[in-house]
Amino acid sequence: MYALLFFLACSDTSPDESDADPGGSVDTGDPLDTTPVLPDEPELYAQLSAIDGLTILSTYATTDGVTIVELLLRQPVDHADPDGPSFEQWMTLRHRDFEAPTVLEFSGYQNYWGAYELEAAYFLEGNQIAIEKRYFNVSRPEGDIDWTTFSAEQFAGDAHRVRELFGAVYTGNWVNEGGSQGGLDALYHRMYYPDDVVGTLALSVPLLQSLDDPRAVPYFDDPVRAECQARLEQIRTQMLTPEADGGWREEAVRRSEGMYPDLTFERLGSREADVGMYAVEFPWAFWQYYWEGSCEALPDPDSSPRDALSWGMSYYAADHADQSLETSGMYWIHVSTQTGYPEVPQDGIEALVDPDWPAYYEMLPLGAEPQPYDPLEPALQAWITGEATSLIFVYGDIDPLAMFPADVSGADPSVRLFRQPESNHNAWISASEPEDWAEIAAALADWAE
Repeated sequence: MYALLFFLACSDTSPDESDADPGGSVDTGDPLDTTPVLPDEPELYAQLSAIDGLTILSTYATTDGVTIVELLLRQPVDHADPDGPSFEQWMTLRHRDFEAPTVLEFSGYQNYWGAYELEAAYFLEGNQIAIEKRYFNVSRPEGDIDWTTFSAEQFAGDAHRVRELFGAVYTGNWVNEGGSQGGLDALYHRMYYPDDVVGTLALSVPLLQSLDDPRAVPYFDDPVRAECQARLEQIRTQMLTPEADGGWREEAVRRSEGMYPDLTFERLGSREADVGMYAVEFPWAFWQYYWEGSCEALPDPDSSPRDALSWGMSYYAADHADQSLETSGMYWIHVSTQTGYPEVPQDGIEALVDPDWPAYYEMLPLGAEPQPYDPLEPALQAWITGEATSLIFVYGDIDPLAMFPADVSGADPSVRLFRQPESNHNAWISASEPEDWAEIAAALADWAE
């Protein structure tokens, strides 16, 4: 399901524009293939130009006067060796005012938010710096990558350096924000550098404890969703069953070929294995991104098999194609070394799952060697309940990953957790219950002062 999380995070999963982006349309073009345009704000241009290692790629303006600046910042590969190898990290700045609050926005992956204004910056009426995670997309060093530097401590070091360099430009309070993996990155930043920001907004952040964390298994046995879960499992079973036995396995592979005809699967072994690994996690993906009301739209696999298969393939993204591993496989390095992975229930399909299929997190980018699993959750959880202040966690109850929440019991009173009964993995603070929203809004107001 995490592979699907990456695919969907890069698609249109942002909040409604009426709730979160009053700035109007922004034509950002290709931010890495443009010529800088001198902005109408010479002070902004002068201050940015004075930052060592910062390259201004391009500038744009929104309809409400916000200036968008696409930037590359040279970062050390290893923050413990600042004079060693380096890379350029892509960031997108939304500039409102030098004295307004500034939000560091973490996607957890590539810089797919770009110029889009997220909730913290919107409600704080502040500036926003969206950071692409190191080694994703264009933010990678030339040549071979030292994958041991793809770690929470280095992610936090990247953010800390942004905070240090831009702190002289933006003198208001600083806040950080992120959802899911981006939320984890915001927490890492705060844990390693607690004085960098005054508050953290962490949405749908799973704190996993192992590479096979079983705490979400009871979610799929909940009688409230039993009928829908049974249909999802029937679709999954059909996707894994050979056509000779009345199933859709070969047709699912043909659908994959039609969707991604140019991708190759040499490292995994076959396209069929990629489709099969995806099918195993299909029910999880449904609950992560749909709602209980969506169950009514699920076709009956017996009477409408083609439509049911279309639903079954609706999240398929060829995650373990050779090309996919090179662009997003670094995510699995972090999963296999620090963050962990949930146990995915496989009741009733054991005989259909090929024992030679690897675990998702075993498929790493080319050249990356497996590293020992050293979970960061104990240290992160101890910090949350011990030293942390001014954290807001939000989870959607429909999301299976909400079964791995932060434990805020015994934490500082400014560390709070809110649940949204009708939300899935795309939990936004603007969807909170009225009484919760009042408390969140009061916290944001405190952070702005």
